[in-house]
Amino acid sequence: MASRKIRSALKVFGSCSNKNELVNFSAEIKKITRSLGEARDLDVQIKFLQDVIHKVKKKKALPGIETVLKHKQVLRRRIQEKLQNVLEEYEKQNYPSKYSSLFKENFKGARLYTAKAQTAIQQSKFLTTIQQLIIEILSLNDLIKDEKNINDLHNLRILIKKLRYVLELIYPYFQKELDKKLIVLKKLQEILGIIHDMDVWNEYIPTFIKKEIPITKNELNTAVSNKNIKIGINYLSKYCKKKREKQFNKFYSSWEKLMKKKFWNDLIKIEYPA
Repeated sequence: MASRKIRSALKVFGSCSNKNELVNFSAEIKKITRSLGEARDLDVQIKFLQDVIHKVKKKKALPGIETVLKHKQVLRRRIQEKLQNVLEEYEKQNYPSKYSSLFKENFKGARLYTAKAQTAIQQSKFLTTIQQLIIEILSLNDLIKDEKNINDLHNLRILIKKLRYVLELIYPYFQKELDKKLIVLKKLQEILGIIHDMDVWNEYIPTFIKKEIPITKNELNTAVSNKNIKIGINYLSKYCKKKREKQFNKFYSSWEKLMKKKFWNDLIKIEYPA
């Protein structure tokens, strides 16, 4: 999350920095985000499977779900070394100090609520960025009403996440205006995140059944039969589809209420401090 927020800040305040340094720093942060993202996705999947196992009512499904869980845990251990290498390189190159002068000339001595800080914000692409993100969000209005439009729902989640991160950059100036709005954006992002996670599972499960059961059994050296694994996988599939349906209905209801309240228009109307 931190690396993504840094990337958002760089896009907004990039015009206030040295262009060459910005390009290099952005590339390094992007590399870290990708490495952390792979680990984060597996961590989320592992946590989800552990929760399902805790709640499962059909005991015959347990061996199959536990097999998938162990498979994901093996994958997570494999990428740990790669992740560790990336982070160690980041520390070795001392990137925080190396790029500490990125905004030096524009922000030297600046503090929140000072004229210098306000000028830096006004000169940034902040307002343009917010307007563009909201325009893109609203352009998906008709498409996201259909639960089958998986890519559009995923794109909406990304846009809302970007918007939230940008707004958080100047939260100290607009606490009163943004308090409730940021809570709404975070909640929407969370719901859409669950929908996306279920879509990933619904796409992954058929592939696991067709191609990965023999590989996983050999990898784990497990005696669980193919039949029992499939019982667990089928249970997991139904669980994910049901959870997705519930979350989509929750999202749709929230979205319609926000549209009626003109939530997005209110965000655009926020004015800069004089």
